[in-house]
Amino acid sequence: FKSDTCDSLASTHDGRFPENWAEIVDTNRNYEYNRDLISDWENKERNDKACEWQNNFKFLEQIDNNKLVVVVPTDMSAFHAESRMQNNCVSYYYHDDMADHEQIIYFIRKKEKPNKSYITNRFDVSDGYTAESRAVNNRDYTDPDVTDLINEINKMIREKLEELNEEE
Repeated sequence: FKSDTCDSLASTHDGRFPENWAEIVDTNRNYEYNRDLISDWENKERNDKACEWQNNFKFLEQIDNNKLVVVVPTDMSAFHAESRMQNNCVSYYYHDDMADHEQIIYFIRKKEKPNKSYITNRFDVSDGYTAESRAVNNRDYTDPDVTDLINEINKMIREKLEELNEEE
C-alpha cells in the first residue's frame, strides 16, 4: 500500500476524512476496498439504519426453491461484494432509500453456486413490487424461474410490510 494511494484516497473525499483516517484504511487492501471502507465510515448512521431495515426481510432466505436461493444483504460488505460481482451500483445507491424504508434490496443466486451473484433486485415499497432486476452489467435476465420467484417474493414482502405497518 503506497502513500500515493493514501493521498489519492484523501483527495477523493474533499477533506472530509476524520483526523484518524489513516487508522481506518487497511494497508493490505487495494484502493477500491479502502474507498468503500471510508465511504461506509462516513455514512455509518445511514448505513446502520439501512441494514436494520433490511433485517426485516431476512425471512426471504428461507424460500425453498429447487434452483434458486435468495440472499438479503444486511451489512455493507455484502452490498460491495455484489456490486463488484455484478458490475453495478448497488453498493453506492439506495442506501438513503433503504434507511428511509423506501426500498428493499435482495439478491437471487443459483442454488448450485450460492456465493456467486446471479440477479440483483430492488423492491420499491411505494409501488409494492420489484421495480428492478438485473443480471451482470445491468443486463436483463431471461430465466422464467427468476420471474416466478420474484412474483412470490413480491407477495411475501407486501405481507411483511402490512405486518410492519400494523406494529407502528
